[in-house]
Amino acid sequence: MNYSTWLFDGDGVLYIENKILGGVTRLLKYLSDTGKRFGLITNNSTKTLNQYLSRLHGMDLPFTETNILTSAYASTKFIKGEKVYVVGEEGLIDACKRGGFAIVLDRSQNADAVVVGMDRCFDYDKMKIAMYHVLNGAKFIGTNPDKNFPSAEGLIPGAGAMISAIASAAERAPDIIVGKPERYMFEEAIKMLGGTRYEAVMVGDRFETDILGAHRYGLDTILVRTGIGARYSDHDIENWQKEFGCPKYVFDNMDELFKALIS
Repeated sequence: MNYSTWLFDGDGVLYIENKILGGVTRLLKYLSDTGKRFGLITNNSTKTLNQYLSRLHGMDLPFTETNILTSAYASTKFIKGEKVYVVGEEGLIDACKRGGFAIVLDRSQNADAVVVGMDRCFDYDKMKIAMYHVLNGAKFIGTNPDKNFPSAEGLIPGAGAMISAIASAAERAPDIIVGKPERYMFEEAIKMLGGTRYEAVMVGDRFETDILGAHRYGLDTILVRTGIGARYSDHDIENWQKEFGCPKYVFDNMDELFKALIS
């Protein structure tokens, strides 16, 4: 596992909520000390870069602005034009502003793009305005395809649900969906960190997004059975390896991964 570039999912892999998982600190220190590149890539579009940094630094995790990629920031790479209508929360709005785009609030001016992410204030008016701009030629960009995700309340709607609602109303599929498992997220992460996909590995806990998406892009993959990965049986993993050829490696936790890496 002598990879020069390491991509990590966040929640369920490096931490759960605000609790760092065992082995993570030692693993990241080892990668840093040995000159490896590493980064965090997440489909979460709701948090700003500064909010992520504050959270990660609060857990003493060594990340900077140069090695964190959210689906919000990745999505802005695909906006053409100057004006954007946003269905999303603070993280997506901040990403668009950082990208130099003007935020359109209604139908009084035409948007060049409609960018849709997770939005816990999504309502009929937002769907109507997004539909208007899409039908008037705006590029339709989705941050990620996650239709739902686990929370303290159980499963709740994700960005994919908002994207599907707008697509149904406009009778038009998005021009692009950026986040995992789509190739664009991994492609942007490799660009951000440098190197090539042939010397990189993705470490994740979700087969459908982290592992299968990375594998299809050409990355080696490591599944850790923490977070969502704790639900997977040996039978599940064996079937995936036979059918899809991934994950390449499986570890019960990050501590096991670290020990294997230094052995």
